Amino acid sequence: MTRDKQIKHSELCLTLPEPRPGTSLVLAPCQNSDLQKWVRMESDRVVMAEGLNLCVDSVREKAVGLVVEGCDKTILTQRWSFIANKS
Repeated sequence: MTRDKQIKHSELCLTLPEPRPGTSLVLAPCQNSDLQKWVRMESDRVVMAEGLNLCVDSVREKAVGLVVEGCDKTILTQRWSFIANKS
C-alpha cells in the first residue's frame, strides 16, 4: 500500500468501479481517485475502501475475482496477510 493509500501493481491501482456491495474490483490506471484509496483496519488485516464500510472480500474469487462487501471482521474471506516486498 502506498503513502497515497493506493494498492498498486506496476502502474495500475486496485479500483472500486461502483461504491456498492458485491462490486468486482479491477486494476485500472492510477488516477488518485477516491475509489482507488484503501485503509487497513482491524490490526491491519482488513482492507476497507476509504470512507466507505466496504471491505475487500475473496468470498467469490473463483467466480468473479475479488469483490467488496459490507465490512465484518469475523468473516475470514475479508482477512488478509501482508508481506513487505524488499526487492
